[in-house]
Amino acid sequence: MSDILKVIGGVVGVAALILFLGLVGVLGGIVSGWIVGLFFTDLIIGTIGRTGLDTAGLEVWHLGGTLGFIGAFFKSVQTNTAK
Repeated sequence: MSDILKVIGGVVGVAALILFLGLVGVLGGIVSGWIVGLFFTDLIIGTIGRTGLDTAGLEVWHLGGTLGFIGAFFKSVQTNTAK
């Protein structure tokens, strides 16, 4: 019984870590979007609007949070091959 609990605990721990890292990505994206939005709001929102997307009510920090959430799950992996 205790082995099953260890496995379940490990799975829950890994799931919690993945969720936590996703939330850290969102927080980083929001902060970055807010800082960028201080200087380039009109440029970024205008560019997105010219692509045909509806930008009514869209703030740059919303965009940063979305990209931070998506980016939290895509990490680069380096591989070294010895010759």
